[in-house]
Amino acid sequence: MPKFLIDKLTKEYPHNPSAVWGTLNKMGAVKGNKETAKGREMEKKHMAKEKEIAHIEIHPVEEGGHIVEHHYKPMSSSKSGAFMDRSEPTKHVFGKGEGKAMMNHLSEHLGIGAAKAAGTAEEELEPAKHEPPHERDSKEEEISEGA
Repeated sequence: MPKFLIDKLTKEYPHNPSAVWGTLNKMGAVKGNKETAKGREMEKKHMAKEKEIAHIEIHPVEEGGHIVEHHYKPMSSSKSGAFMDRSEPTKHVFGKGEGKAMMNHLSEHLGIGAAKAAGTAEEELEPAKHEPPHERDSKEEEISEGA
């Protein structure tokens, strides 16, 4: 399904799903509730235009905030790939006290989330269930056991 188009039309017609699906049917992106080849092609072209983030830089600001820069991977601007389009990084400014908003922004773009806090003091001493054991941890155990 051309999800980008469904989202766009849903925003345009928030309480009218028949208008969303009627428009998709008229465009030929879907037929009934089935996606057509044209709809798959539309989604593929849309995804090809999306910029892919190469890396993110976070710069502190003297007043206490941060600037988050998104640097994008170069994209081919020709069929042969001989010419590359290098887009400028986008900057997002977060002022003092907007740390939570910045972390939400980063988690959205990086696909990360915070680990849950330990429930008891004993659990706090145990390694988190989602973390793999580290080599150094096993070496420290051998040393403490006298091996």
